[in-house]
Amino acid sequence: MKRILLLIVLTTFTVQAQKKASKKRISIAMEKANWEFPNDMVEYSTFEGQQAAIIKKGGGRGMLSLKDVDFSTGTLEYDVYLTDFSFIGISFHRQNETEGKWFYLRTHTIGKPHLGDAIQYCPTVKGVNLWNLYPQYQSAAVLKANAWNHIKLEVGKEQMLIYVNDESPTLLIPELLGDSNSGGIAFNGEGMFANLTLHHQKYPENLDKVGWDATTKNPRYIRDWQTTTPILFESGKDVTEEDLPKADAAWSKIDTERAGLVNLSRAFAPREDGKRQLVWLKTTFTANENKTKKLDLGFTDEVWMYVNGQLLYLDKNYYRQPIMKAPNGRCSVENSTVEVPLKKGENEILIAVGNDFFGWGLVARWQNQGRL
Repeated sequence: MKRILLLIVLTTFTVQAQKKASKKRISIAMEKANWEFPNDMVEYSTFEGQQAAIIKKGGGRGMLSLKDVDFSTGTLEYDVYLTDFSFIGISFHRQNETEGKWFYLRTHTIGKPHLGDAIQYCPTVKGVNLWNLYPQYQSAAVLKANAWNHIKLEVGKEQMLIYVNDESPTLLIPELLGDSNSGGIAFNGEGMFANLTLHHQKYPENLDKVGWDATTKNPRYIRDWQTTTPILFESGKDVTEEDLPKADAAWSKIDTERAGLVNLSRAFAPREDGKRQLVWLKTTFTANENKTKKLDLGFTDEVWMYVNGQLLYLDKNYYRQPIMKAPNGRCSVENSTVEVPLKKGENEILIAVGNDFFGWGLVARWQNQGRL
């Protein structure tokens, strides 16, 4: 009996000790023994007075993964020395190549503090980086070239605060929106990384709840959608009446995210061959009279809208192409405005959405709800 009691006491002490240890601030040495990299394009040496891991020119696509760590909540801090105009950042809650969360710097904004996309947070879901679905998850920041930049991430269960070269938050992420809640840590991008510290479970408690979404109670956002399953749709082809869903087409409800986003990338994985896919979205409205209402429409990458069986609108939102929509090719209600003719009684809106480039989604908002 005494042995059993002693075992219970020792077990309890060990668990408590592990918990206390897990809450300590841990410094990670930038030494080869602690890291994995897929090729020889990384070296570990002293640079500008700091023990650093240096991802060399040409190695920016590789992931410098920290060994034997499972991070969920807490504070991550590190320094990054920017040497090249590229993307450079950190992945956390990393499960594999297809699931995790990303924070990165766009170094082309150095010396241009007025640009609003210097930093970006986005989840990676089903192998897709969803940067173009979340324009609100980017911000301006003062980045320093050929110098150390200090980054701090306070990661809660639902929200995150980001600090870039500042003691005040640079960006608040009100909902992390990833499919993984814990996992590995890895650096990516050409540059130098130093002074990584982990402080498990150390963060403001208010980050454990989803942040307020100002659009939640706004009836102008369309949230009642149904979808078909994706089909392969030949690149360059336009939708015609022959492509309209048949009477026996299978439809299923699809939920919207913050700000009414229909996140098709979360619902459907990309094709392994990377080819273009197309789905149909459907919603219905009852109008009290014949009228025309303006609809703000955001999308990536292509849409064809039919109202009551008639083609009303088609458009493209190709990143870095002349037809790219503001804001800078992201999915936003700023992308376009459509005047929608509604008849008295029930109306059906069908929208085909095509995509083969990063995040795939749609958001729709009436300019003035009034009476439908």
